[in-house]
Amino acid sequence: MTEYDYWKIFPRMPKKVTIGDITVRDGFQHLEKFISTPAKITYLEELIFAGCRNIEVTNLGNPRNMPQFADAEELLAHLKSDKFASRAAKKGIDMNDVTLTAITIREAAVDRAVELRKRGVGPDRVLMMVSTEEQHHFANSGTTLPNYWKEAERCIKKMPGSGHQNVRHRVHHLGVSHRRGYQTGRCRKIHQTLAGYRGLGHRACRP
Repeated sequence: MTEYDYWKIFPRMPKKVTIGDITVRDGFQHLEKFISTPAKITYLEELIFAGCRNIEVTNLGNPRNMPQFADAEELLAHLKSDKFASRAAKKGIDMNDVTLTAITIREAAVDRAVELRKRGVGPDRVLMMVSTEEQHHFANSGTTLPNYWKEAERCIKKMPGSGHQNVRHRVHHLGVSHRRGYQTGRCRKIHQTLAGYRGLGHRACRP
């Protein structure tokens, strides 16, 4: 079976996808030992030099609860620096073509991202997360889904008004449930809610 046969079977399947890397953010976050900042910087640089153009760099939540991200601002500042942009340019890479994402689960983290953008070192995209299962969502975010929708709306409104160039004016949501009682209907309902927010992009649910 060729790739053309897949398109006949699944006519809505996209012919082009965007691949991103989440190693430094998701891959390192639960490690007991802190990965040194120079090591993270080296990893991020090599990802970009290898051709990766979409990278989750860090989490802008409170580092007291997530010590692996205590160096969030330092990582972003390095990748946004003129010095690194010059090094990348020598390899034929325009850093304006690279999207740097930071996780911002709660509003305080979004505010932090906006402030960093004002200083010229903020992420290009912020990523909020919502779970299809309420208990998992509360454990992950510390708030209920109804409260989270209100918070997400406030965050979405803050992004276009941040006054920065090249910032993506949308907040992304990831729907995920880690329990066996995963309900497709609930996932669909959450996506309908997300689709109702102007300027909002979101990812598909996964079991």
